[in-house]
Amino acid sequence: MPENEKLIEELNDLILINKDRIEKYKKILKDSNASEDIFLLKKMIDQSIHFNKELISEIKNKNHNQNWESVTKPGKIYKMWEDLILSIPDNKGWDILEKVENSFQKIYQKALSPEVYVPSDTIHLLIIQKAKLKELYQVLKSKQPLKLMLA
Repeated sequence: MPENEKLIEELNDLILINKDRIEKYKKILKDSNASEDIFLLKKMIDQSIHFNKELISEIKNKNHNQNWESVTKPGKIYKMWEDLILSIPDNKGWDILEKVENSFQKIYQKALSPEVYVPSDTIHLLIIQKAKLKELYQVLKSKQPLKLMLA
């Protein structure tokens, strides 16, 4: 597989993972009663929506405006994400949030690994996204334990 295709696959994986994060947090948000938790969850959802827009734009740029419709099949990074998520016990509340966000940090670190050539502009984007993720992760950790009232 050419390097550009490998990079596109990894960026696609990050899009899939962000979509998973959005869905997970929408479900938690639906079941949450604490207003401070709702604010943080909405911020995390908005963050992933914004990240996906940036990643899609990056893919379109790397494809030189070739027809790019959506994510195709999951790659190595997405499979790593699935393994990390499946290893998290089916806890409710703060535990699951912290573990998902910690897994998210690991996934972004993996995307920045030298396994695939990543151009400097894409590295810059991923480093910024990872830093923003870490900021929210630190906010989440400082609120321990969140009082999510989940059904």
